[in-house]
Amino acid sequence: MTMNSPIWKIWTFPIKKGEREVSVIEKKWTGLSKELFTDADNFRVRFIDAKLTADEKLLLLAGVVFTDLLYFETKASS
Repeated sequence: MTMNSPIWKIWTFPIKKGEREVSVIEKKWTGLSKELFTDADNFRVRFIDAKLTADEKLLLLAGVVFTDLLYFETKASS
């Protein structure tokens, strides 16, 4: 599986398996005060492909945590 974020949708991460989109990870806007004063983030995973196995879904959930730690937490601390 691969993940890329389009330039015009910086908080949306489509997940592809081969050429087929199977899931989307999205960081949700939580409001101005929460975004400014806390480090909390809300993410949503949409499973598009109904044929995903339980192991693949768990991998995608781990991808959400990885995306938060790698992209959003390092941006906040730098």
